[in-house]
Amino acid sequence: MKYIIENIIDAVAGVLAHFDYPVYSSPMQQEVDTPCFFISLMPSTSDKLIDNRFSNDLALDIVFIQQPNITNAMDGVFPVIEYLDHNLDTFSYTDGTNTGVIHTYDRSYHMEDKDLHYQVHVKTRTLIETDPTKILIIEEISDEIKRK
Repeated sequence: MKYIIENIIDAVAGVLAHFDYPVYSSPMQQEVDTPCFFISLMPSTSDKLIDNRFSNDLALDIVFIQQPNITNAMDGVFPVIEYLDHNLDTFSYTDGTNTGVIHTYDRSYHMEDKDLHYQVHVKTRTLIETDPTKILIIEEISDEIKRK
């Protein structure tokens, strides 16, 4: 399965569709309908493993913005936290060809200026396939150059 950042964000947005609030994946815009969600990338890592394998840690920040000047703001946040806790442990994912389940790790949340920041990590392993024919051709050319 191919893990594509845009598809992962779309899958998370699908989980958030339960609330029937707008979901934005671009940075803060001038006018947004509140309440709403923003999904943004946090610093992520990719580490090389053996051969052409890579371990990736994609960090996402899901921001829930309520209506401004709302009283008892936490009353609206608690149901969102509980829903995300129960429904972002695993979620469905498709790369356009294959469908599977993604597990999240290191889930946490905090409040910042009355906005909920719910953070998750998606850890994947990928294999970048190489064409062995090209490698053989390069080796043959290298041998031919050495002989001359």
